Amino acid sequence: MIRMFASAISHAQLLIGFTLYFVLSPVIRHFMTHGSGGNHQIWFFGIYHLVMMSIAILVMTIGSSISKRAKSDPGKFKNI
Repeated sequence: MIRMFASAISHAQLLIGFTLYFVLSPVIRHFMTHGSGGNHQIWFFGIYHLVMMSIAILVMTIGSSISKRAKSDPGKFKNI
């Protein structure tokens, strides 16, 4: 139950984050048109944040799939 709830919340957060990132963010709009221009804070939000948060959701989804398919209860909780 907790695995399913955490997975649903994280994927909803991913969709909200992508919407905010690509549609509504003035920082990303500036990054897409002008590049980082040597500003490391804009580079952080333009590239690094998107990649790391996507990898985090990917790892969580893979872990959830592995724990769902485990045969025993200790095996399920070991992977979470």
